[in-house]
Amino acid sequence: MSELDLYERKKTDKIAEDSAATRVIVERIETGIREIKAKDAEQDKRIGKLERKQSAMTGIGALLALFFGAAITLLAGWFGKGGAG
Repeated sequence: MSELDLYERKKTDKIAEDSAATRVIVERIETGIREIKAKDAEQDKRIGKLERKQSAMTGIGALLALFFGAAITLLAGWFGKGGAG
């Protein structure tokens, strides 16, 4: 082999090594992105559950307020005129 052939072979080997290293880096980045997306999806599910719970609690609170308001009005009607006067 001539020196030119050796040089070309070393150059080709170096390019192959660099390409392999680049593939490893890209794979690690892609894996990291997939993990982040999975965590984001999990957090979105948790947030959705919390929002539904909050909405349900707000609805229950409104119903309780309506019920107690009606109960107080009925009791006031039964026990008198419902106020001073």
